[in-house]
Amino acid sequence: MLGILRKELVGNIVSFYELDEIMTEFGCPSELDWINDEGAWDDVLKDKNIFYKVPDSDDHFSISFEIESEYNLEEESADCTLVNIVNIEVQ
Repeated sequence: MLGILRKELVGNIVSFYELDEIMTEFGCPSELDWINDEGAWDDVLKDKNIFYKVPDSDDHFSISFEIESEYNLEEESADCTLVNIVNIEVQ
């Protein structure tokens, strides 16, 4: 699965919403609900990493990114931020 995700995502620009849709299609639980509930967007954007639980495992996918465009605070939510996926690893 890691190889497929790398092929699908690394080097591509996606929004966090699109990334979450892709990851849930692969069976990972959504991270956006937790991030939104906890107000953790500042940490995610500062760290330039987002983590998804690997299905049927205690491991997580660590997805590193570069920010391509910040969201417009007045018109959009943080999950509209466009990011360039740099790397995906299992931790």
